[in-house]
Amino acid sequence: MTRQMAPLVPIRKMKRSRGPVFSLIAALLVLTAAVIWTLQHRDNRTRQSGDEPLRHDFDTVWSWGQSAFKGGSEEARWSFRWDGTTSLKAAKLFAERLGFTLSSNAGSKPVDIMAANPAHKMTLWLHPQQAADGTSTSDYELVLLFDAVQPAEQSSIRASLGSIEAARNAARIQLQGGFSVKGTSASADAASRIVRLASAREMESYDDGHTSSLTYYTPDLELEVQSGSSSVNLQIAVSHASKNQAEELIFGVPLITGDYTVQDK
Repeated sequence: MTRQMAPLVPIRKMKRSRGPVFSLIAALLVLTAAVIWTLQHRDNRTRQSGDEPLRHDFDTVWSWGQSAFKGGSEEARWSFRWDGTTSLKAAKLFAERLGFTLSSNAGSKPVDIMAANPAHKMTLWLHPQQAADGTSTSDYELVLLFDAVQPAEQSSIRASLGSIEAARNAARIQLQGGFSVKGTSASADAASRIVRLASAREMESYDDGHTSSLTYYTPDLELEVQSGSSSVNLQIAVSHASKNQAEELIFGVPLITGDYTVQDK
């Protein structure tokens, strides 16, 4: 639609047209203020209501999995992992918030500490760090594993992720999170369709004849890691099927951890 330009007003007549000109200026000021307000509040809304990157990426991959896995995302196996370094005091607060019960002598000497919360299929592992000279320090390496129950429920997994994030924030622990999801491929081209859907750019590849693994960067995901000089945030592996067996499909964000084969537990 062609926008009509307002007629030019001679300079000598501008005094007589002061009222309409001032009205136009006032309207422009109101419009400018409205635009600024909208941009500011849009950014604030994104920051305040936006999910943590891991939950955002989980939702994204869940939507991909509905068509990629046989039976949808509900029939796939979802595993999450967080790694970090923390003091024993912070680790105990983190564990308490998640319903773990640590032994009374936890931390009394530099030994590995493991605790399980079967109700939520979580496992917490603490290992004392060592200095360069081999002596123990006051810091612990922390690993938290979370395996979703099957059949998987998106709302239940999101709630668990939210609880873990809340516990992390309460304990003020810096954790790096990621996840992988494994299942039976819904079709031979399931992986390539997801790559196109995600507008993913291939960064690395691996194929040993049994398993092919491709690493990508996609703007649809927020978690990422550096691989050499490049950022990557999605790894897709396909375990080539033998006779009478369907292909196994694995997604990892930002990378796959563990082996590539779906195994019964």
